[in-house]
Amino acid sequence: MNPACLLICNDIADQAQTQFDHWYQTEHLAERLAVPGFTNARRYAAVQASHPWAALYELDNMAVLHSPAYLERLAYPSELTRAVMPHFRRMVRSGLEQQTDVGQGCGGVLDILVMRNQVAAAVSDALIHNWSLHPLFQRLRLLHQPDQAVSVNATAEAQLRGAADQAWSSVWLLEWASDTGDELPDTQAQALANGLPLLPAQGGRYRLLKEMKS
Repeated sequence: MNPACLLICNDIADQAQTQFDHWYQTEHLAERLAVPGFTNARRYAAVQASHPWAALYELDNMAVLHSPAYLERLAYPSELTRAVMPHFRRMVRSGLEQQTDVGQGCGGVLDILVMRNQVAAAVSDALIHNWSLHPLFQRLRLLHQPDQAVSVNATAEAQLRGAADQAWSSVWLLEWASDTGDELPDTQAQALANGLPLLPAQGGRYRLLKEMKS
């Protein structure tokens, strides 16, 4: 089975910002990494993006999101999770299977390019090659939502958010060895110029706040 990722993008109510930060920094990333099959957890803040916050969890495969250990976490949220989740806004939760992987390592800046659909997700070899030649390029991945889409809106944790989660079906993740992104190419503009039909006003550029490994 291919490696997979769980990608989260969201907003948070102003009054819960401090609690949200505390939850992520002290509890949530470590809690997810304690689930077998979760290998890496990262938290991001927007540089210029559709959602102010993002999190990326790397998984052994998509089966991890159906595992008893993970479903138990969703069924029995912690006290702090129960306090924070009702303040989530515009939640996008995408379980995605890796299709293409170029490069390696973890970059300080992440670009999320969201495609309209999986069929239109192909990027020309020339565009991939040009990105990979940039001196700050780290890694590029294409991920698709499998046919058996992950849907857990009925879980106790999801119900705390009060609205159904959205999901992206096809995403490009580009990582760069940069702290700010100021010196990086405008990947969304380049993708559009090469005929990639991006979802309007979705995804964008993020900077890494924290990374943890299992």
